[in-house]
Amino acid sequence: MDVIIGATSTGWMVVLLGLKFSILKLALPLITFGAILKLLAKDLLALMGMTIAGFNLLFLEIYILQQAMVGVVASIDLRRWSTESILSKLLSILLVL
Repeated sequence: MDVIIGATSTGWMVVLLGLKFSILKLALPLITFGAILKLLAKDLLALMGMTIAGFNLLFLEIYILQQAMVGVVASIDLRRWSTESILSKLLSILLVL
């Protein structure tokens, strides 16, 4: 059930926000909101604040990694290992893992 809900919500986010949506514009204010909620609230609201801040920190980390890998993608050409030999297929499997 969780997989179906996750896949559905991802599709709706793409439809509503578009593919060019910058998660950074939403993540930074939500990290701030979650941290303030964690510091000022008690019990359940403090846990909700920590959850909001934590999830948005994860999105911020993904954004930073994505920006850091832009140069690496341009320098790596995987087509040179795309032969039909068994060794190239095993190497491709190892790269995916």
